[in-house]
Amino acid sequence: MARLRIPERSKQGFKDFIEFGDDLQQKLIQELDNVPIGLSSEKTAERLSQSLGVEIEKVHEIVDLIGSLFLNKEKAKVDLDTFVEDVCEALEQENFKLKKTFKERLKSLLSLESHFYMTFKARRLAYEREKLLLDTRILTDARPVFSENNSSKVDGFILIHNLKIEYYEGEDHKELYLAPDNSDLEKLKWQIKRAEDKEKAVKEQFSQINLSILDLE
Repeated sequence: MARLRIPERSKQGFKDFIEFGDDLQQKLIQELDNVPIGLSSEKTAERLSQSLGVEIEKVHEIVDLIGSLFLNKEKAKVDLDTFVEDVCEALEQENFKLKKTFKERLKSLLSLESHFYMTFKARRLAYEREKLLLDTRILTDARPVFSENNSSKVDGFILIHNLKIEYYEGEDHKELYLAPDNSDLEKLKWQIKRAEDKEKAVKEQFSQINLSILDLE
């Protein structure tokens, strides 16, 4: 019995990759290693679709599949040969017809030296934090200040800001609302500018000693 099970969401990716045939599979592997490090999976799929002349939907399925395979290999904690054997055995139990060359193609696809793997690894490290920022928004509205003696008379308005923060905690999507005043907004602007300046300085220093910073999209 196979030690791995092929999830339903991955079957289409395997089907598309197998249908590519030897030549297109090899070209895909070569093109993957030419993809700039740090490129998002969506832009990777767009780039590969153009260079391979294949519908972007199929390429996207395969790109997602490769990321899933990398993740499962890490979880399995086995060497590449063993993992590929387990994947092929699981595919055959699902009645996939595999060519003799498929194992070698899969090994090449999952090579730990590829640019795609480096991007996957960097993204995993970047996301291995307790809380991940998803989105922010500042809502501003004017609230009336009514006269103490005449509730129908508006003496003026006060501007109120609400900072909405969306984030992931584990797999949970959460929201947080904060009420900053003008001085808080100025402080945030200064802190953001300072963080950008520090990032620029660190990148420049790293470049001087031939160490690269991976920019993830």
